[in-house]
Amino acid sequence: MREPGGCIRMDREMNINRTNTTPGPVNPPLEALSVGEGRTRVKLELRYQGGDFLLLVTGGRAHVGAVGVWDGGNETDQAVVIELTGHREGPLAGDCAEILGRASGRTVTAVVGIHQDNAT
Repeated sequence: MREPGGCIRMDREMNINRTNTTPGPVNPPLEALSVGEGRTRVKLELRYQGGDFLLLVTGGRAHVGAVGVWDGGNETDQAVVIELTGHREGPLAGDCAEILGRASGRTVTAVVGIHQDNAT
């Protein structure tokens, strides 16, 4: 398993455990945090999806660039990633889903969309 810095080490930053219970029907974020300021700000929101987790990672113009799913029961024991054509968020989506899934013992879907013009 990679130890990605790009996932903002969310397994240690967010309050994640195996004993949380599903909240009521409104389903507000369990945790929300942001890193950076101004145009380089990246936001993370963690929500329940039934007994599983949904993680949204956005920055700049929010969109869906990639989706990573980790269920811990697949043969490769890695996240399954779908990256839209022309996007580069796939590795981040996969890493986020895998790290959060391993830390929580739950199925995790990470939806990532970060777009910054002239970021470099």
